Amino acid sequence: MANNIIISQLLLAARDGDVKFLTEALATQPADYFLVRSKNKDGQEHYNFIHIAVLNEQSEFLKEALGRLPVSTVHLLCNQASSDFNYNVFHCAALRGNLAIPWLTVDVNGKTPFHVALDRGRDDCALEIMSLDKEILCNMVDNKGISPLFLAAQQGCAQVGVKILTSGHSYNTSGEDGSTPLDVVPNCSEEVCKLLLDKHPEMVKHVDENGRTLLHKWVMMGKLWPIQLLLNREKPNMWRKEFINLLCTTEKLTNNNPLHIAACNHNEAVVQVVQLLVEAYIDAYEQGEVLQPSPWKWENKDGDTPLMVSLINKHEELALYFLTVDMENLVIHATKSILYYAVLNGCNDAAENILITVHPTSFDLMQLKGNGGRNVLHIASNCTGIQAFFWMRGLLPWIFSMFYNQMVQSVFPHLLSEILQMDEERTGDILVEKLPWLINELDEVGKSPLDIAAEVGTAWLIELLLKKDPSLSANAPFAWIEACKRGHKDAIHAFIDNSTDFRTLCIRRKDSPLHHIQLKSYWKYKEFLDIPLIQEMKNMPDFTGATPLHRALERRDIDLVEALLSIDGVFRNIKTKNRKSATEILKELCKEDYKWDSMCRRIQINPWLRTEFISTGMANCMRYSGSRSQGTTPSAGEMRGTLSVVAALLATLTFAAGFTVPGGLNEDDGEAILAKKAAFLVFILADTYAMCCSMLVLFCLIWSMVGDRDKSLILIDRSMVILVQSLYGTLVAFMTGIYATISHKSLWAAIIVIIMCSIVAISSNRAILDKVLDKLIPSVERERRV
Repeated sequence: MANNIIISQLLLAARDGDVKFLTEALATQPADYFLVRSKNKDGQEHYNFIHIAVLNEQSEFLKEALGRLPVSTVHLLCNQASSDFNYNVFHCAALRGNLAIPWLTVDVNGKTPFHVALDRGRDDCALEIMSLDKEILCNMVDNKGISPLFLAAQQGCAQVGVKILTSGHSYNTSGEDGSTPLDVVPNCSEEVCKLLLDKHPEMVKHVDENGRTLLHKWVMMGKLWPIQLLLNREKPNMWRKEFINLLCTTEKLTNNNPLHIAACNHNEAVVQVVQLLVEAYIDAYEQGEVLQPSPWKWENKDGDTPLMVSLINKHEELALYFLTVDMENLVIHATKSILYYAVLNGCNDAAENILITVHPTSFDLMQLKGNGGRNVLHIASNCTGIQAFFWMRGLLPWIFSMFYNQMVQSVFPHLLSEILQMDEERTGDILVEKLPWLINELDEVGKSPLDIAAEVGTAWLIELLLKKDPSLSANAPFAWIEACKRGHKDAIHAFIDNSTDFRTLCIRRKDSPLHHIQLKSYWKYKEFLDIPLIQEMKNMPDFTGATPLHRALERRDIDLVEALLSIDGVFRNIKTKNRKSATEILKELCKEDYKWDSMCRRIQINPWLRTEFISTGMANCMRYSGSRSQGTTPSAGEMRGTLSVVAALLATLTFAAGFTVPGGLNEDDGEAILAKKAAFLVFILADTYAMCCSMLVLFCLIWSMVGDRDKSLILIDRSMVILVQSLYGTLVAFMTGIYATISHKSLWAAIIVIIMCSIVAISSNRAILDKVLDKLIPSVERERRV
């Protein structure tokens, strides 16, 4: 019951024009609420509230309803028919004879149905509405001041445009931001354009609120036919000269003339438009007409000519045309470097055109530097092969449409890459050939073209520069380091292959690419480590004594660390000047992050494993560091093989010595003749000790072959200690055996033997042995240090 009362209130409000009630209902009720209709005496649906408002001529109520209801709801309401004569709201309006309803009714934007039809480009519908009242409708403007004639020209409603212009009635011509229908007539027809020129010639010189003329807007649209119409030489017209002079007019804010606008527009016809305008200007100038200065030389508020704007917007086709118009003024005497911006924006053909066309002596007059003091070679890496890409697409369209199969997907990218690189290298080669003195120039931050090429990773340019001047790598010693940090693998290859002696340079600087390289994956690092020269530098210390492994661990580059530890010969125990080894750093990382511990397990490395005499891989830093403390450490397999031979030999010798005792045996009872002498007893004990140690070493080596990796390494390493003990026992056995045998006859000889053997035993210490041998037998190492 309550709902029926509310509905009846809506219909009553429509009858009485109660706008306040309508406003509240619009704010609180759903759209379906407004579709409810009244009932006739037979209970059939009759009028909706719009019917009732129209029949009662409630204009303000209707404006509020039509302006705020959703378009779809308004459409339904206007088309609902009554139950008696099947009238919709328009029939009701006609019944009352009210012209203001509905074709003059405006929405919240001030648009009549006539405006809306034109705005949507509904030419036939708009023509039908206009026939209801031409004079009133053609003079009505919306809230933005836009007239129906402007909308007709803008939206291409040619029939309406012609009808308005030939109606004989007055009409409004205003448009948005002070524009005229002639400004937007390229969207319409030639007939409308001619009518506007005949009836409103003043529109040719009209300037809108932003300082734009119709030529600014026509160029922006990129339509050729209206410009051809005004510049037609076969049918001269009164507007031609004025139209040509518009080329020199500029916008208020940007100071752009129409040629600047064209340079920002990539429309297909814009080059033809500019060509037509420039040729008309030149033709008029040659015929003696008084015109403003050359528009192609005009600079906007940023100091850019139309040529510069076309390069900035990468509109190379238009830039090439400007170059044919006035190369001398646009390039040689330009305040900004045209060549620089051509290269910077990848306009290869434009850059090549300038380099080939300009005489070598004129380069001294040209501005060759851009932002930051950089010259064209600094930004030569920006050369692109985009023209070749479009050429390929045009030449082989069937590749994209018909044969896009697996073969094409694998072959075409490589083919295209080669073509792009050829295009890039051609431009760079011409730059280096024509402007060789720029190779060594530095920008404001002290960087050379080689430095910039290394940062960008342009391998072909690095190769080109180094071939032109091999000494560049010495003049720009940090260039290759930047390439390493940015992960430009091809650029590093170019440095290695084209530098005079890259290996010597690295040794002299105590640095290598491996200290700085930063790639994206483990496999890329593996590929990089396959380079022979890089392999040689895997243990090379830098000026702080840090190896590539140290640096990779400091950067926490787990992929590089894994790649280095996976190859043979990387030494983990080299210490820096701060006395820190890579193994110690690796331990700390394994404690902090589980992924490092997982990596060590994956490649079977235990950073906590301490061995004195054995390493998991070969490493030779002597050739790089010149340090005595970093010698060659054998691998586990080599150590096992050597120790087993020595231990077996000692075991054999000591076993045999036990049955061939010094002094011989008594023939009667077989007892040792010297058995009661102390020296003989020491001999027997020492020999037994030496034999047992030798046998223990052999047992350790046997078990090392069947244990896990860490335990095997410990057994082999400890075997070295035990074998040294066996050697000590053998020396003692020898000394005591000699003493027991000859001391009673030649004591002095026995004493000398003991002294000599003692010296050997004492000198067996590694540190003492190095010093003794260094004093007795001067080595090459010592002579080199002196």
